[in-house]
Amino acid sequence: MKRFLSAQDAAEFIEQHAVAARPAESQVPPAQRQEKRMEETRALFKALGSPQFSVPVAHITGTSGKGSASVFLAAILQAQGLRVCLYTNPYIICPQERIQIDGRYISDELFIELAEKLADVLERFREEHPTFIPHIKQLWTAMAFLAAEAVKADIFVAEVGMGGRFDETNVAQPQVCVITTIGFDHMEFLGADLAHIAWHKAGIIKRGIPVVTGANDSSALAVIKQEAETQAAPLLEMNSDFGASEICATAGETTFTYTDYTARYERLRLRLTGAFQARNAALAICAAKAARPEISEDAIRTGLLAAWLPGRFEIVRRNPYVILDAAHNPEKMRACLETLRLTIHPQKTIIIFGALGSKAILQMLEECAALNPLIIAAEPKVTGRISAPANQISAAAAQLGLRHIIAGNAEDAVRIALENAAEADAVLITGSLFLVSNLRAYVLQTVMQNAIDRHDP
Repeated sequence: MKRFLSAQDAAEFIEQHAVAARPAESQVPPAQRQEKRMEETRALFKALGSPQFSVPVAHITGTSGKGSASVFLAAILQAQGLRVCLYTNPYIICPQERIQIDGRYISDELFIELAEKLADVLERFREEHPTFIPHIKQLWTAMAFLAAEAVKADIFVAEVGMGGRFDETNVAQPQVCVITTIGFDHMEFLGADLAHIAWHKAGIIKRGIPVVTGANDSSALAVIKQEAETQAAPLLEMNSDFGASEICATAGETTFTYTDYTARYERLRLRLTGAFQARNAALAICAAKAARPEISEDAIRTGLLAAWLPGRFEIVRRNPYVILDAAHNPEKMRACLETLRLTIHPQKTIIIFGALGSKAILQMLEECAALNPLIIAAEPKVTGRISAPANQISAAAAQLGLRHIIAGNAEDAVRIALENAAEADAVLITGSLFLVSNLRAYVLQTVMQNAIDRHDP
């Protein structure tokens, strides 16, 4: 008998584990808890037939840029003619967005089929391991590996959710590892300084497997170098072994030149906006060449131009500009606002800001201060996570001397912003992937309706 009548049913089965109670977990030291979950993940995957060993893996972690680098890498490999399964976290549009086959969301039919298999195995596994409480990330990662196996992918591009050493994706043998950047995020899990955070990220490095990194902090880079040396893994560093130069970012396009020891590719084009995206693309090019030396320049050009990711400085309207950007740590916020200043040049900036309660809200708003924006505080709707209350965001804005408004809900924030925005202004929705996910469909609908209203006779 089928458990799931639709892909939505199957997704809800997985998502419900975001709120599963784990009463004893808080009493276990973090290191032991992380080790235990990795042991559980390996055991569950073994019960599923070890799908993580069925396909070569490109493994990508980092504080910022790992989602974009993953999409760029998958697009390049696909343009080379390879069958590519891509796994990213979390999602903006719909849950199936996490798992893509050759640039398309996993089909409803395959998603349901794999969810049925996972549910059956999980039921038996829990009978054999009665204390096991599955975590949402274990189930999504299992689904992704099962999908790569089912479609006989040539390569599986896996984005780490958080950290790396103890992430559920870290159970496979990769062909290449990528560590994009090291910055401050998830400090309650990864540590309070960059060296500790880098130790978690460097945990994806495997013996003899090439590592590509864009990390530039000296303490973080020292940790990555030490791990690579221990694992006898060749290390390729941005600005030493490869790099992006001649970067030109405009509203809706970025061009740059990629250079390494063997090649120079000029005027590469991206549909994603921002100098930081050129650096993410350079990481992807280097990783593609490390994993598959036969990668052609044509595949690189075609793949980069095809690559797209929602909610990454996504411009959904002009006059005034309305931009969706999922920046959720100070490093990402800095890159987002630099892109806004250099490409949009708004007369006035209105920022709809929402964040999870665990995020560095004051530090992110400090990055905004140079624009002297109006902050509209909104609360993301998140299952299984705690959002920062709007009054906490408002208080942080007040502390920095920023103008601020508290919105009744996220949709109200959009209405307030558009009412206050002139044609030369910009409305930026940011602070959380979840806020962008909550609002994207509403914003697109509102923009479309406004366009219709403006052209009514």
